[in-house]
Amino acid sequence: MAFALIYWLLLKDLPLYAIRQCMPYFGDDQPYHASPLLVIPYFLMQNWLTLVRTSLGLPIGIVLHGCAFYGAYLLISKKVEKAYRQDILLGLAVIGIFFVLYFHEFLVSAVWYRCYWSIPFLNLFHFVMIAVAFTCMPKALRVCIMIFLGGLSALGIVSHIGILQSQKQPYRYLSMDRGHIYVGNEPQWTDTVNKVTYFLNSTLTKDDRFFAMPYDCLYYYLTGKETPTRQLIFFDHIKIPPQQEISVIKELENNKISYVLMSNRIISNETGLGVFGKTYCPIIARYINAYFAPLVREGGDWTQPPGWANNHGVIIFKRK
Repeated sequence: MAFALIYWLLLKDLPLYAIRQCMPYFGDDQPYHASPLLVIPYFLMQNWLTLVRTSLGLPIGIVLHGCAFYGAYLLISKKVEKAYRQDILLGLAVIGIFFVLYFHEFLVSAVWYRCYWSIPFLNLFHFVMIAVAFTCMPKALRVCIMIFLGGLSALGIVSHIGILQSQKQPYRYLSMDRGHIYVGNEPQWTDTVNKVTYFLNSTLTKDDRFFAMPYDCLYYYLTGKETPTRQLIFFDHIKIPPQQEISVIKELENNKISYVLMSNRIISNETGLGVFGKTYCPIIARYINAYFAPLVREGGDWTQPPGWANNHGVIIFKRK
């Protein structure tokens, strides 16, 4: 009831189209669809391939899954203390609930990165089952497993530190005040972001805002500017209706927006993204075309498919 009340308070003043954009769980709100009957075997196969990809992967899999099966056997056969068993089952139930909550978006879409959100709970499950298995395991075997997992963790930390150090190259550095970090994106992406952010910071006054689209909120953060519109993402699969386009234009006018930033993702052949002005937001496209003119163009090969972390190009329009 508490969660239902919170959602109602947050959503009660929004029109139905905005609620579906915030919670894309109905019909074709998502650009990707898949049957769970196909996704689950795909998930298991990818995990298997991950384990056998390296020489250490298979031993890790044997330890983790061996302990999981042995722990499950101990719980089912009630070979552990009753109070401890109840605590473990309660903990596993909570872990299972969170795993399902974070796994369901991957389950209906098969978009791989969405399964990453559930992995921490999968790892927690394995550690709980290792603890259960240890209750009836010989001491020597427990010590071997702890040495193996501890050594593997230490090796992983050292390896990760080495990877991070190798990434610390000048061409990977975001140099603006709200940056000061190294990123793994291609050097051209970093160069474009640095140049565009510098232009915005040096051109806009303290009270100026700009409008970024189709989904370039990064520049709002890097410049410390607030978005002039409630809507942050503009793609074909968002299904922005005409009345919402008109409300966005009103927000731009009310905030006296003089600059519009567009990345080359306004023209994309990626599923669900579409072409700005043709497959989505024709009213906003006509408005920008009528009242703004191109001013600056940075980075990207506009003849090649744009990506999230590569081939990033930006065009900035100024009000006529």
